[in-house]
Order: sequence, then structure tokens, then C-alpha cells
Amino acid sequence: MIRKTAARLLGGSTSIQSVKDQTITTTVNTLYAYRKFCASNNSTGQLILPEGLKVLPLYCLGLHKSPGMRSDAHADDRAAWLLNGLCAPVKMCVPSVYPRNFPVHRLVDEVRVYFYFVFVFRISYFYFFSCGRMD
Repeated sequence: MIRKTAARLLGGSTSIQSVKDQTITTTVNTLYAYRKFCASNNSTGQLILPEGLKVLPLYCLGLHKSPGMRSDAHADDRAAWLLNGLCAPVKMCVPSVYPRNFPVHRLVDEVRVYFYFVFVFRISYFYFFSCGRMD
């Protein structure tokens, strides 16, 4: 979805709003197709999704909030994000639309030794305690 969005916007023939509408339509159609063809029909009020599809609406929302899809972003930032989304491998594209969490409570101890990138983990209730990241 990131590559298609970047290609449409870099082509210059569509507006940001129409691309946002297309991504929402793609997400809804994907979830509808899963419900129609793959989901069991025992529960009509609830859709049970596999792990890969549970985060699809979150990715779509993250894509809408990314610099490439914001109308208030600087043109250089938007162009850089779109080129990165068009050319980068999936492993590099996902962090640009999926929120990440940095454990700030350990940051002071780690910076004193030397500067390096701290461990980044997904935002999920599974990883949190009231005192920070679960070890």
C-alpha cells in the first residue's frame, strides 16, 4: 500500500485527499473480502481477524499521518518520504507508518556509557508495566 500510494503521489496526477480515500477504500475492501471469503459465518456481529490483518487499519491511519500524506508537511520532507516509500524494502517502510515506543526510563543510564540506539518495541499493552517495559 505504501508503494502504490507513493507512486500515485509522485506521478502528480492525483491529490493527497484522493489517495487517502483510495487507501481507506483498499483497506475496507480487503477486510470485506476476508469476511466474505475466509471468515467463518458463525458470528455475524463479530469479525475475528488473523494477526496480519488486525493491524491493517492501524497501518492505514499511520500512512495518513506520515509526512508523505500530510498537506502541511514541507515539500522536501514529503518528497523524501515518498521516494523512500517507493524504493525502500518492506523492513524499512513499516517503521515509517507504525508507531514505535522508546523506553525513556532507561535512556539516562544508557546514554552515559556512549550513544547508541536504544531498543525499540511495538506499542502494545503486552509490553507495558506501570514502571516501563516488561523484561
